[in-house]
Amino acid sequence: MDESKFTAFLQPIVNAHTLTAESYEVLSRTLTPINIEHFFKTSAPTTGAQVSLKVLKDTLQFFSSSPTKIQFNLTAPQLLLKSTVDSLENVLASNYPNTMLMCEITEFGYNIDGELRDIVTHLRAKGLSFSLDDFGTCQSGYDRLFDLPISQVKVDRKFINNIVACRKQQTLIRHLVNYIPLFNNAQLIFEGVETQTQHNLLMEMGSEFHQGYFYARPAPLKDIRRTNSLAQSRTN
Repeated sequence: MDESKFTAFLQPIVNAHTLTAESYEVLSRTLTPINIEHFFKTSAPTTGAQVSLKVLKDTLQFFSSSPTKIQFNLTAPQLLLKSTVDSLENVLASNYPNTMLMCEITEFGYNIDGELRDIVTHLRAKGLSFSLDDFGTCQSGYDRLFDLPISQVKVDRKFINNIVACRKQQTLIRHLVNYIPLFNNAQLIFEGVETQTQHNLLMEMGSEFHQGYFYARPAPLKDIRRTNSLAQSRTN
């Protein structure tokens, strides 16, 4: 596996009221298109972690002179690796502000156990925040909110894909908007927002932070200024 083939793409998480980037999620991409989700699902945890940490470090270097909030993805098996913990501790010991870093724990069918909880708690004590990604899919559900010290919850796109016509989705969204902040005042993100109508309905239901193609597609680091302006252009 040649880590140099992977590069960082960023997609903003947007404040729905101001339509400006609240933070950026780092995504691993290659110059030659591949099924990146399949790659991470089928690769050994060590391989996947090395790629994710490589693109994270590239991103932090890019923003070193003007730090911004960055979110990056790791699976539970990757977090359980000592090499991953060591690398994250090195990142947290660097000059980049810890308060601007958040790890998204992605859902690839994992079980919560004491070891994972201990690692998350350990890294959180060093300043790293954690997000629960893909909320509502597979095992990524309410029990995670009780078991892990989570600062953010990202709701999977399937829960808003039919928001206009589906009353059940609307009821669930209203529930989540009121329920999720009860856990350590966790921030709630709705993923997969692709239309003006979805944006408007979510705002009417009290949602504040969104992510999706409606605001901006993932873009290379060098185009990050353009990505931010795309989010802002929705105000025009």
